[in-house]
Amino acid sequence: MQLSALALLSLLPLLATATHSAPRSAPRHAAHRRISEVVERREALAAEHPPAVERKRVVKKRSGASGCRPKSSLTYSPSSTVASSTSTSSGVTSVSTTATSTASTTDAATTSAATTSDVAGEAAAWWSPASSSSSDDDWSQSSTTSSSSTAAAATSSAASSSGSSGSGSLTPKSIKAGLSGTEALEACGDHISWVYDWGVDGSGSNSATYIPMLWGDGNSGMSDDWSRLEAFKSLTDSPDYILGFYEPDCSPPMSSDIDPTVAAPLWNSLIVPHRTNGGSLLLSPGMCKQKDETWLTPFKNAIGDDNMWDITAIHINKNNLDGVKEDINHYWNTYGKPIWVSEFACVDDSNGFVPSTDQTEINQFINEIVPYLESDSRVYAYAYSNGAGLGSVWPMWVDGQLTESGQTYINAISAYH
Repeated sequence: MQLSALALLSLLPLLATATHSAPRSAPRHAAHRRISEVVERREALAAEHPPAVERKRVVKKRSGASGCRPKSSLTYSPSSTVASSTSTSSGVTSVSTTATSTASTTDAATTSAATTSDVAGEAAAWWSPASSSSSDDDWSQSSTTSSSSTAAAATSSAASSSGSSGSGSLTPKSIKAGLSGTEALEACGDHISWVYDWGVDGSGSNSATYIPMLWGDGNSGMSDDWSRLEAFKSLTDSPDYILGFYEPDCSPPMSSDIDPTVAAPLWNSLIVPHRTNGGSLLLSPGMCKQKDETWLTPFKNAIGDDNMWDITAIHINKNNLDGVKEDINHYWNTYGKPIWVSEFACVDDSNGFVPSTDQTEINQFINEIVPYLESDSRVYAYAYSNGAGLGSVWPMWVDGQLTESGQTYINAISAYH
């Protein structure tokens, strides 16, 4: 049915009257009322305590602190796009509006129709899956643990960089002191924890762990070099520790004299499998030239990162503590591995190799180096050298008896165990 223009004109006054008399919706009244209340409260608070409104950062609770971090009911979900939150802090209620979160970022965009929620925005900024469902104390603890773990990882990265470490303790039986050569072994009692004698099939005492060594490649010309190699090949059980080649950077008869490219395949085929299959901790070849060595880096490159040793074994032949420190600094700074001083002796190496025969000098050196090695956190073990070529005063055992030098060493280490 169609109305004429005249009829339509007659209805307009009636329509206008009905429109002006219709009531406003109750929800719209309520929304305006809530907005007004919030604005009024914020204005009142701003007048009394301006910083309470102007502050934009949320206070996070620290372990042991009395303050608290406002909790938010924001719950993260990779698929959620909207969340709301009502938080109360210091008597102030913040009404949050829509906050958009995504799985790919911890930043959230917060939009507001009436007021902006600082709590929601801050919560989205520091959110992590671990903290979203944790209490304040849990959050503080996990944050502290994470920082500690990072610091610990940074500290230990040098000690465990490259290579697959063995499973044993870096310090045998938690006692650093040891011995090279077995003659004075019984006299040392339980003051030492380890011993080696440059061979493969020796034995320790009830308190000392015997550590086998692959001395050379069998071609040094020494009568026992070949037999030591064959004995090492016959090892069936993997020992806790294995010492690498003996001074391959110097010539026989005192040293094994092996080229790094020759030593590398022997290391990889004979020594590394004991770590892979039996959990042995591997000690690097010990250098003759101390801090002046140039052998270990080519050897390291030849064996590859996966076959890197676990512990750097070093020899120290010095007669003063400054020289000792220089040697240790070289190996730590160059290779970054835990250090065993597999032998030390009182020697003047400023011009050649001159073992000390001065008992007073020897006693003083022992009483200085032992406390230093005990206190240096880079050094995990050390041993008194009883090798050949060290004169008549330094050896611990002479003519079936403990010498003054030997007794001085035992007295020094007895202070620690």
